[in-house]
Amino acid sequence: MQNSTTTTRPATEWDALRAELGYRPADEVAAELAARKAAWSARRKAYEAAQAAAEAEAKAQPARRTNADRRNARTHRRNLRAQLHNRAAQTRATARAHRAVATGQPQPVRTRLVAAGLDDATAKRFAGAFSRGLVADGTRETKIKLKARVRKTVQVKLFTATTFTARLATYRPKDATFAARFERIALAVAA
Repeated sequence: MQNSTTTTRPATEWDALRAELGYRPADEVAAELAARKAAWSARRKAYEAAQAAAEAEAKAQPARRTNADRRNARTHRRNLRAQLHNRAAQTRATARAHRAVATGQPQPVRTRLVAAGLDDATAKRFAGAFSRGLVADGTRETKIKLKARVRKTVQVKLFTATTFTARLATYRPKDATFAARFERIALAVAA
């Protein structure tokens, strides 16, 4: 006995009904879904490739220089020029001191300290204290610059190599680092 609500229809009728209602076979739906996924994946890969290319192009182009960058670059160049200038001045002072000491004539303390191995600024700083209380072997006049264009003639104490070496063996500044430098110079001159 058949139920009135359940009827069996032939396969062609089912196919016609499915087509009429818009149903599609499962394999056809799966194939379309796979095609959509593939298309989406291809679009996503193309988008990511375009983004990577844009980032690479942005990195390849140098960033615009700001005023701060320019100011820092100018400061760096100025510092390098100052270092070069100071090094050249120190080299010239050392060469001049070596030439003067090589003559064998009495020389000022600053010249002898530079020739012994101190830098010019340190030699200038300690020359006064070094020669204080020391009897000079000779004197000469030199001009020093005061304010503006004003110059003044002053006496400069000159010392022979033996007097300088004897004083160098005993003189030590209060500053420990400079005292150590003077001690090393005294050992080097004595050797």
